[in-house]
Amino acid sequence: MWGLSLSGTPKNEYDFVAGFSTISFEGVTSCLLEVSVYKPNENDFIKTNDGMNVRLTKSWGESLDYEEYRYHLGGALDWPSGYCQLGINATGKVRVSFETNDCV
Repeated sequence: MWGLSLSGTPKNEYDFVAGFSTISFEGVTSCLLEVSVYKPNENDFIKTNDGMNVRLTKSWGESLDYEEYRYHLGGALDWPSGYCQLGINATGKVRVSFETNDCV
């Protein structure tokens, strides 16, 4: 992913990675992906007849009731142009790697 916002960093040294990051999750039990797409060549989302944004969703797996962490990632999409949210439920470690020179 490009452009990662961080929170809870030691001494709040930085809070944004202006470059590419890699995130890996262990023990993933379920995911939910939601995408809203912009109208071609416009700055607005595709809408339903009642004015709601069209949302494409896909889910995998089942949530557990124990020892599970919930992570939420979201941001602008390059292609198709729009907005994306990804929810991940996992029981294990999360690793984030990035170049520290990209931190601002």
